[in-house]
Amino acid sequence: MSIAVAVERLGEEMARFGPTAFVLTTSDDGRAHISHVAVTHRDGVLCCTVGRRSAGNAEARAQIAVLWPPRETDGFSLIVDADAIVEGSELRLTPTKAVLHRPASAQ
Repeated sequence: MSIAVAVERLGEEMARFGPTAFVLTTSDDGRAHISHVAVTHRDGVLCCTVGRRSAGNAEARAQIAVLWPPRETDGFSLIVDADAIVEGSELRLTPTKAVLHRPASAQ
């Protein structure tokens, strides 16, 4: 079950889920690389500090995802698709789509 979240409301949803999330990038061989990071929301842009591998992956393939897991059993996750710009060890992420998602069986 998915519920669309307007990008303009993303800051409100992030506040409910807390400051840390998982950034998902893709390596050269197509494998997912996942990093646990602190994410801030500034003027519609998400920012986080990442390691060399995540930064390199985002430079090569700028379409990434950010995941906030559910805070309770059967709760919703917040999933954000974003376009990344790498500035040193910081990712500046422009959200393109966001959803609240949980398995259909959790109803």
